[in-house]
Amino acid sequence: METDLVAPSAIESRLDELWEKSTAQNKARASLFNLIFYTRSGNHLPHVRALVSKVIEKFPSRILFILKKEEPSPEIVTRVSVLSSSEEADFACDLIEIEATAKAEVRIPFLLLPHLLPDLPILSFWADTPSPGSPLFDQLEILSERMIFDSALAKEPVSFARELLRVYQKCDISDLTWARLQNWRRLLSTTFHSQERLEMLYDTKEVIILYNELEQPAHLRADSQAFYLKTWLFCQLGWKKEVVSCKLLAERQELLPQGAVLSIDIVTSNGSQFSFGRDLKTPHLVSMRFSSLYLCDIPLKYFFPSTEMGHSLISEINRGGTSAHLIHILKTLC
Repeated sequence: METDLVAPSAIESRLDELWEKSTAQNKARASLFNLIFYTRSGNHLPHVRALVSKVIEKFPSRILFILKKEEPSPEIVTRVSVLSSSEEADFACDLIEIEATAKAEVRIPFLLLPHLLPDLPILSFWADTPSPGSPLFDQLEILSERMIFDSALAKEPVSFARELLRVYQKCDISDLTWARLQNWRRLLSTTFHSQERLEMLYDTKEVIILYNELEQPAHLRADSQAFYLKTWLFCQLGWKKEVVSCKLLAERQELLPQGAVLSIDIVTSNGSQFSFGRDLKTPHLVSMRFSSLYLCDIPLKYFFPSTEMGHSLISEINRGGTSAHLIHILKTLC
């Protein structure tokens, strides 16, 4: 992602100059949204930068990338670029990058506001733990139609949930950890759609959720998806911890990302068992096996759609409103 160093006052004029060159390459200027990315320097930075490229493939937008830097360094640095998903793409997007130290963070809203395109939705991806009281965070709560977070970055799930509920009073919210569970949630909903199967689910006595734990990236909580899945099941089914035992177990599978759910086993009080598990050689294929004391069904195969990097963020950008199930989970955790 090559960028030109510019003075804050020259951001728009320099972008116009870059667009004159891009027009000669037959690229159209495209913007569906104002997309604000916030992160800090560290292990997560390359991942967030890669997400920008993935997102503009589907949603060309004006990208405002805010990077909180460690001191000592220049307090404020601004860069611009014309960003395209590929050389063959017919369109390109504005990229405005603002780097600031903690001391200079109070100045970021004043740099940001003049470069938001009017009449376009403002969406913010806060790739860090929420920062109530931060001038930038408080401003984004007001400006954004949706703020997107990732609870895999949160060390304290309860305080994270409490802060997301507070943000929800001002704008719609999304959590990428919750979005990553979409395929599993659909599979479970489909499997237990009938009244007979649902009654069996209410009679559960034990659940075991296996998740992927890699050595890297160490800054992401490996159990975040499994933890949300467990909480969702307890919330929706009214399970009690005194009645239903739920274990979260870790395993290492290099073909899958950190935190991915590998399998779910559900055992009822009468000995029936539902086992859902990924094919570890073809991870997008999932088998469901049902057995009881009297029979064993033929395994069923399910196909999980794309889980490539950026898919969850793209789906949340396109979402309308806030998931009622997510809000239920957050309130339960608080």
